[in-house]
Amino acid sequence: MFHCYESDDATLALVLRTFRSVFAETAVWYTIGDDLLLVGFPQPRADLEPATLAERMARPDLAAGLARAGIGSVAELIVHELMPRGVLAELALPGRLHTLLHPRLTYQAARAFFAGGRSRPPASTAGAAGAFGARRSLARRLAASEGGVPSEATYAALVDESCAGRADVCTAWLADWLRTRPRSPRLAEHLARWREIRFGEPIRSDDVRAFAALLAGQLPAGAVDAADAARLNKLVRSYAQPGIPLDGRPLLSLWSRCRPPPGDAACERGLAEALALVGGSAPN
Repeated sequence: MFHCYESDDATLALVLRTFRSVFAETAVWYTIGDDLLLVGFPQPRADLEPATLAERMARPDLAAGLARAGIGSVAELIVHELMPRGVLAELALPGRLHTLLHPRLTYQAARAFFAGGRSRPPASTAGAAGAFGARRSLARRLAASEGGVPSEATYAALVDESCAGRADVCTAWLADWLRTRPRSPRLAEHLARWREIRFGEPIRSDDVRAFAALLAGQLPAGAVDAADAARLNKLVRSYAQPGIPLDGRPLLSLWSRCRPPPGDAACERGLAEALALVGGSAPN
């Protein structure tokens, strides 16, 4: 378990690369808000299907423990998965490790604590990490078992569980629901409900709509301003989830139409960031 509050990105990166150096496979989940659960497997495991997970969750001992945590369905459990197994191993996290002989975390975490900042898990939607996330995401497997798109009941469970503790995951699932079922009365009810509740960061309805449009590939045509394109990069950086399909090609195409002020390299920088976020290659 590690917390992201009163921390910084460098401290979290130190924790993640040290943890993955010990285990054959690792996964990262969240518990409540900014608390991360690091799960290590000494040997690679076979992929887990939602039906199998449901069977295991029905065991009296596991059901009782999950009930104490407020988890009553597969969807409510798997929405906590931030990085499926294999993703962390593919991320570039250069730097030294924390060891008994070199307890670097002791010093670094203390400095971050007094700075009072907040760390975020590194972006994991591009390249090999993104491929692992797409293949092993439990949320994607659940959607596949329901015909390729989560049912209304599944979306409701994903949204209610994530919105109760983590605004970024909540925003992402509201946006995906809006992408797939824009006229859903049940979605409208949930949008209204969670707009009024604040846990940590606020849930911004503008971001929900903008990220839904990005997921659907509905981006502006013609020349774009670098600042407008940069806002789309920020949406990906803030809300992209392994469990939600994201086609990065429209974003890269938009950056190829970026028109910067004379002598400004903002478009080149923005395109490089977009490539790091969604992978692929720069459009011609």
